Amino acid sequence: MGNKRHWTGESIESYISRMSFDFVCQVREHMKANEMTVGDVAKVLKTSVVPVDLMLDHGFKHSMNTMIQLAAAVGLELTIFAHAPDRAFSDGPILGSVIRACWEGFGSPTDLYECEDRIYGYEREKD
Repeated sequence: MGNKRHWTGESIESYISRMSFDFVCQVREHMKANEMTVGDVAKVLKTSVVPVDLMLDHGFKHSMNTMIQLAAAVGLELTIFAHAPDRAFSDGPILGSVIRACWEGFGSPTDLYECEDRIYGYEREKD
């Protein structure tokens, strides 16, 4: 495909927009799967529907604080994942749904010891 750069490599604002959009898509997907409404999320956040609606529809520049609160309100946790761009942004950032599918497919380990256990077939005694 050559050295064509993904649109998120054009500016930090483009990158932030893509990551925020991906985050909102994950939140909305979780809400749908759990039959949650914007009103349900607003109750948890102790606010009205309007700010939650704005976060989900127009807020492509979420602060870390807002993202953590929104994720927690729908029953999710936020994880930041940094990686080396082995394809020089030709495909853009790795989507959260890809990372989640790989993590879940690997048994949802919570630390590197669990990863090693799965890779090498170890079974450690639980405390």
